[in-house]
Amino acid sequence: MINKDISSGVLSDGFLPAMLFPGIKMEQANFNAWKNFWLQEKKSDFKSSLIKIGEKTGFTADAFNPLKI
Repeated sequence: MINKDISSGVLSDGFLPAMLFPGIKMEQANFNAWKNFWLQEKKSDFKSSLIKIGEKTGFTADAFNPLKI
């Protein structure tokens, strides 16, 4: 209901406690969206970019190996 009022312009954006504590239904939807966002291809692309940028800024190629990407 509040989201509808915000999108229709009745209310303006602001901080709502529901942003931190969205409830179980929205929490699960957010978690599923997060998992879908980070598919294996995106993880691989991110790690490759991280290594390239890291090497340019002085990190070794294996500096980010401890990250579970």
